[in-house]
Amino acid sequence: MATHSYSTRSSHREVERERVEDEVGGDEPRETNLVNVEDEQIDASLNLTRSLIEKGKLLELSGTDLRSFVLEEENRLRDERRADADRRARLDELRIRADIARAEENRNNNSRQQPRENEHYSPKLPFYEDKDDIEQYIIQFERFARINAWGEDRWADKLGVLLKGKAREVYLKMDDEEASDYETLKERLLERFQLTAETYRKKFRMSRRDQKDSYKEHVTKLSLWLDRWLVMSGKDKSVNDVKDLMIQEQVLEGMPQELVTYIMDRKPETAKELASLATTYEEARARTKKHTTNGGSSGGNRSGDNKRWI
Repeated sequence: MATHSYSTRSSHREVERERVEDEVGGDEPRETNLVNVEDEQIDASLNLTRSLIEKGKLLELSGTDLRSFVLEEENRLRDERRADADRRARLDELRIRADIARAEENRNNNSRQQPRENEHYSPKLPFYEDKDDIEQYIIQFERFARINAWGEDRWADKLGVLLKGKAREVYLKMDDEEASDYETLKERLLERFQLTAETYRKKFRMSRRDQKDSYKEHVTKLSLWLDRWLVMSGKDKSVNDVKDLMIQEQVLEGMPQELVTYIMDRKPETAKELASLATTYEEARARTKKHTTNGGSSGGNRSGDNKRWI
């Protein structure tokens, strides 16, 4: 029943989205956040578009003018949200730096008398999923942990008590052994917020230096994304592992999308496994085509509708 209810809601949202797009007009694809997001975000996106349509109609706009108005307003509001998020991030960064500075000063002042005191100190930086970027948050947490000289065996426990919302759900659903392993916890959190090996591959490949970043900062980001790409692909940093990952990427770049989807669903660990899967796919496809061709020559009015796919 739960699956049917969710499918019905999804279907209703799809119908509503199409109705809204028809009302705005135009067949060109519009930038949307309706794919792979939570239901609340879908509802918010539809409500915003409906509100902008009504606003445009009050201004006596229609057709192309109404569509342009809605797109411009959506872009303006999106830019404002990004600017607001950047401001919050800068304030958070300043707050974290102040916490780090105080922690470092306390460590220097008390290291002789109480060398382990900071082990019992937890920073005031809870994770709020509605405004915090999980990737940036983890970077800040790890920096804070190193400054306070926390043992890495304590990092998972320290991070767990700071999590909120969906991030906390991830932590609570893990068994005790996994939840006490920081790298496992970090990987699960990144996956929950859709930061996968493929995400970091694209970040690394498509990255261009922002004018506000120095070249040193740009190199730091690239290094981080490459490290995450390797780790989340199950690789270490050996030359052979990096080489194997580069080969896999290059082979996938030259494949048709349906074959890429088939292979990625099966998660090959090496380039050889990838090649084996691709060969199996192509051989099965060739057999299917041969069977279809033979069937068509002897079956009279059979059509391509009987074609099978693996």
